[in-house]
Amino acid sequence: MGDAKGAFVNVITWASNAKEYNCNADLVLRKLGLYILDVENAEPVSLRRKKAVFDEEIEEMIARAQDNPNAIIYSTFHTWDRDTA
Repeated sequence: MGDAKGAFVNVITWASNAKEYNCNADLVLRKLGLYILDVENAEPVSLRRKKAVFDEEIEEMIARAQDNPNAIIYSTFHTWDRDTA
């Protein structure tokens, strides 16, 4: 991640509740030497589909995870620069 201050990434995983989702996301990100600062708008795909259209990258992640209950899939990391103060 170089000099990035942080990053945003989408994570698709099977979970029965928000706590399980956070644990799964944390598991894969810690293996990358990263940690979760915040989770925004975690919800089941079926609910999100009712109010949003997914881009191609997210649709591919959903398809990969659909038949694998152990899947924890993350998208492209979108980083931002460090403060220069």
